[in-house]
Amino acid sequence: MEVRATDEAGNTGLPSDPWTWTIDLSIEPPDTVIDSGPSDTFLAEATFEFSSPESTEETIAFECSFNNEPWRSCVSPDIVTVTSRGNQVFQVRAINSSGLKDATPATWNWLVYEDAVSGLLAGPNMGEVFWSPIQITDQILEWDDGYIDYAESHCISGESTIGVQCEYAVHTYKMLSDENGNKGQCPVVTGDDSGQYSITDHMVQCQSGSSCQLPLTTLEPDSKYCVAVQALASDGSLGTATPPETVLTYPTSMYENFEGDVFYDETTGVGNWVSTSFGGTETSYFQVWTGGSGSAYSGASFVAPWNQEQQYDNDESPVIITNKALNMSKMTKPGLIVAYQLHRPELDWEDVGVWVNTDSGNTDNCFIGLWTQHTRIFNDDGINPTLDTEDWAHLFVDLTEFAGNANVCIGISIRSNSEGTDMGIIVDNIQLVQQPSFTRTLFQEHFPGGIDEFGEAQCDNDNVWHERGTFFKPDCAGPDGVIGTEDDGDDCTKWWRVVPGDDGNEDCKMWLTNPTFSIGQYGDGWLYDDTALQITYPFPSGTPDGSNGFFVSEGGWTTLSYNERYENLDPSTAGVVVRWSDSQVGDCYDSNLYFLSTSIGDTFVDEFGLPALPERRVIDLSHFRGKYICSIFWFEDSSTTDGVVGAGWQIDEVYIERVL
Repeated sequence: MEVRATDEAGNTGLPSDPWTWTIDLSIEPPDTVIDSGPSDTFLAEATFEFSSPESTEETIAFECSFNNEPWRSCVSPDIVTVTSRGNQVFQVRAINSSGLKDATPATWNWLVYEDAVSGLLAGPNMGEVFWSPIQITDQILEWDDGYIDYAESHCISGESTIGVQCEYAVHTYKMLSDENGNKGQCPVVTGDDSGQYSITDHMVQCQSGSSCQLPLTTLEPDSKYCVAVQALASDGSLGTATPPETVLTYPTSMYENFEGDVFYDETTGVGNWVSTSFGGTETSYFQVWTGGSGSAYSGASFVAPWNQEQQYDNDESPVIITNKALNMSKMTKPGLIVAYQLHRPELDWEDVGVWVNTDSGNTDNCFIGLWTQHTRIFNDDGINPTLDTEDWAHLFVDLTEFAGNANVCIGISIRSNSEGTDMGIIVDNIQLVQQPSFTRTLFQEHFPGGIDEFGEAQCDNDNVWHERGTFFKPDCAGPDGVIGTEDDGDDCTKWWRVVPGDDGNEDCKMWLTNPTFSIGQYGDGWLYDDTALQITYPFPSGTPDGSNGFFVSEGGWTTLSYNERYENLDPSTAGVVVRWSDSQVGDCYDSNLYFLSTSIGDTFVDEFGLPALPERRVIDLSHFRGKYICSIFWFEDSSTTDGVVGAGWQIDEVYIERVL
């Protein structure tokens, strides 16, 4: 090629030096090979390695295109990020030193699976069993596969009326004895072996457009597990794990997740529950509701006492009760577990109750017999701990007192003072279980006794007990009978003491009574008298730093229990209150107050007038979940003129325990 210039006047110059080159028709565009790329996978990032069969000198560059995007310069390896699931395509072409581009780019097709697994359900594998006790050592898992097109899923391609085969990784984690079991507190599922979960692979048959089910038969009995599910692809990649659910392998006598027709129908005679009211006039009762995504704890449904406008109507204590009695004749430590959510307006009070009917005639009809409120969980304007939840939580109720009883009807009710307000309680996963035998002791007081060096009875206490009172008798005489001697101050203001027990000096009791030193019928000279108020509580207690609160786990049963005998006739009162706080407390007496239990009457003698053995009282602390609590033993006569003289209150073997 030669070039010459011409100016505006038409003058043309001499030609330039010639430029010559050769066209070699034997040189062809380069070929391109993709050496490695992804398999069908859940992974959103893909790496490709590629090359050209031509020598390095001949191939000087590559261009790549992902999902038909414009070509761009690239080098091997090249990494692309998938922005939408489904079919993907990657192309690459080589460019040689002559500038020729591969006219048939190398192409790699692969599938990024839909990651649609959700809605994990977990519960005991009881089949159709509802009323009969059964030992549960395996669980049934159920989840939604969510696939619209199985051809784009990790399952074996193709749809069938009997379902398709899909592989899943199932994560299981056995909770330790000091961990709680709300689903929100299960460990995070990391998706690999670095987490706390054990992972097993299962091939599962999933119904087209429906759900997948898998029995877990390798779990240990009397245990609490967290479980989660992840779809597993053939390349080993995993989909997103479902949020973990909590399952129990305790022996189970009843389980209900409110799927199907659970309310009793008189025509068909089918149904486990009846929605009614203890007030007798309520028209908006509990009914089954199908929740949206994530709103049901187990299954697609729950029950709630809403009317058709989904407003809570509460003036007559709507209650859901079992249609017929539960048989606890073979249970030694029954417990009720209820998954629930509760929402209420501010400055509202709420009254959630567990009711029981134990009439011998209620075997097939729980409307026969008298219903009594077994567990009342009450909140008033924020004074007492609210049950409000942001997610599903567990309510644990100890039913040990009904062990061995074949006629136990159970009900759950709620009342509030905000009629027509969009709030209330929703309930799911009701399970009656045999509580496991293992416990964690948070506090214990045995009041140990013995003989001192002089052969006299000697009593002690495991913990330091603190006392408070509102009435003092500074003019009383001490044991020597003389007012003004040095023993007066202590004996006239100390309203509790540890004394030898009925079974000898090796075991002692704590007495709460007023220091009035007349001769008492129990021989120790301490009589309960009018105007006296005694309050005692352990101090320090709770944590090693000496603060007073015991943390009530959100999972499991936390109980306060003690042996007692008492004689205090109405209007005198003996009982236990719980002080609670959202954070650790330094002084039990300065926290919020919740009255729990009263001990009124005479239990020193039986119905025949003979000496009676101490009775064990168990107080369920589950409604203080997530709170720090301490217990106060309270003894008071509300009248100064009634003339009632009582012997006092005898307490022994005080425990705060967590059963998991």
